[in-house]
Amino acid sequence: MLIKNIKKVFAVLISAVMIFSYCTIPVSADDGISIVVNDEKLVFDEGFPRIIGSGTTMVPFRLIFEALGFSVSYNKGTNESGEEWFRIWAIKSDEDIRIDLYLGSHSLYKSKNSVYEESTDPNKLLVVAEEYHMPEAPYIDETDCTLVPVRIIAETMGADVGWIPETKTVTVDYNRCGDNLTYKVNKGVLRISGTGDMWDYSSDNLPAYAGKDIQKVVIDSGVTSIGNYAFYNCTSLQSVELGDTIINLGEYSFAGCKSLSSIELPNGAQKIKGNALSGCSSLKSIRIPKSVVYMAMSAFADCNSITDIYYTGTRMQWVGIGLTETNVKADSIAKYKSAEIHYQSE
Repeated sequence: MLIKNIKKVFAVLISAVMIFSYCTIPVSADDGISIVVNDEKLVFDEGFPRIIGSGTTMVPFRLIFEALGFSVSYNKGTNESGEEWFRIWAIKSDEDIRIDLYLGSHSLYKSKNSVYEESTDPNKLLVVAEEYHMPEAPYIDETDCTLVPVRIIAETMGADVGWIPETKTVTVDYNRCGDNLTYKVNKGVLRISGTGDMWDYSSDNLPAYAGKDIQKVVIDSGVTSIGNYAFYNCTSLQSVELGDTIINLGEYSFAGCKSLSSIELPNGAQKIKGNALSGCSSLKSIRIPKSVVYMAMSAFADCNSITDIYYTGTRMQWVGIGLTETNVKADSIAKYKSAEIHYQSE
């Protein structure tokens, strides 16, 4: 659970049971559990991963961080009370992410590395970071290996974590949004690259990048469909660039993107599914290619600001996908009755 108001007393942080020593913690055998990161199975030494406490999967810290593309560092010291502390931090420079955690502490800190480095406050980690609670604290086992909980680590970094009970496999998909698709978020720009379809999501299972301050989406050529709920409620999204291989816009794919003012579908697009852009209250113009063979009447529901629809086909082709001037301009679920339709080919 994210804690917005973090206490700014550094001494309290490092004095809370952060002893750099061997820890005795109830442990069960790994029982054949596997961990797969982006389709690559991690290779552990014998005896790992470990299950502790109420069932938390613990793994060597360096292995999981580096598998997710982070560089890792650590240091240790002694606080004012003479107690030893041990700190681990991991940085992913291309995404400006920093993760900090302490041996024996249930707190995990996530910050933008650039902000952390620029801060002049002596307690800068507590000032600039968001705090998350880990179900089990990092500890050093009898083999002198430092272990961390895999799920909260991965999810805090923005990964999707799943469990396949049949094979006892923990799956970690980091910066992936399709079987052959990856994404990066940098300074408000989300870019998706690769080949094939995006995964479908739902309102209670959104992609890992959901909630980030995404202002622009760029879909590279090679991506063939926008998944259901892919950008649902990205309220800061202002512009979209769709690659020329896009065929389908999934259900609710851009629904609730209240800052989006225009969108152009590429030539070759075929289907605009239900509520694909519903609730885009600032949407004013749409480009729809004549290649579209199906467009749900709810595709632009509650888009009351639309003034212009640019259709690259003829009037008869427009009627052929089930839309006419009459039902588009009627007070129906389409909700763009005041839009003017521009036929670019007669």
